[in-house]
Amino acid sequence: MIAVLIGFATGLFTPLQTSINTNLRERLGMPQQASLANFVTAIPMLLLLALIVDGNVYLPLHDIAQQPLWIWIGGILGSAFITSNILLMSHLGSVSTVVLPILGQVTMGMIVDHFGLFNSIRIPMTPARGAGVALVLAGVFMIVNLGAKREKTKTREKKSPLVWVWRTMGVAAGMMVACQTAINTQLGRVADSPQRAALMNFLVGSCFLLIIYFITLARRKGNLPARKKTSWWMWTGGSIGAVFVVVTVHIATAIGTGMTVIVMLVGMIIGSMIIDALGILGAEKRPIGPLKICGAAIMVGGACMTYLL
Repeated sequence: MIAVLIGFATGLFTPLQTSINTNLRERLGMPQQASLANFVTAIPMLLLLALIVDGNVYLPLHDIAQQPLWIWIGGILGSAFITSNILLMSHLGSVSTVVLPILGQVTMGMIVDHFGLFNSIRIPMTPARGAGVALVLAGVFMIVNLGAKREKTKTREKKSPLVWVWRTMGVAAGMMVACQTAINTQLGRVADSPQRAALMNFLVGSCFLLIIYFITLARRKGNLPARKKTSWWMWTGGSIGAVFVVVTVHIATAIGTGMTVIVMLVGMIIGSMIIDALGILGAEKRPIGPLKICGAAIMVGGACMTYLL
């Protein structure tokens, strides 16, 4: 029961991380800077967790180097996901930023399981799992399309001519998360520690984002947007992300991967709806009507069928 509550609480605070990162991006001027700050600030938290839980921060680089090259790209996928979320939050709102990646995550998760990609356990597709994916898709449609139209919400999303580009990016971001999860699972086995695997993940992601930052700096010839004053809480997104990665691996060993996905999914949907309804941390207020609530319930039901049947 404790593991379930921890998973739910972790999912509940995940949308808050996106809101925090969006605020940081507005102050720093570029999503690349906000993502880099997110990853760099997570490293001290992961070092502390590794010291507390494992007693050391040793990274078995020799063992990791013996693995396929794809074992290094988890951090790159994670950094791309964070950057995408920062962009999506300002164009689609908190709820869509959560539910669209869930669709991509569930779909790609089925592909990874069916083919046993990234050395994962092969779990063939079944009619029940396929029906679960269809329910998740139906729930997303209700939340993103029908709910917004019924409530006649005047949002930035409806005004944007590139709305389907942003929505597609949201689904793609979720697919990256599914791949990252499978890669990090293998990395955790090699490193013999979820904390050290997460630390390796964030170090690689930080290096990747640093390269992107310098490329952007060169293309802009040093002319970056003016920075605005930031508050201390705007730098806490990285710590939330670090805790999320480590907690996910730990509670999965207690309640199973399927149940972990479900309880975090419920937490993320509820958290995103609260942020949208109240406009927390400067987020644009978007009403939460019965269709969105019904769509969220259908998504949870679909995820249950996908992971538990």
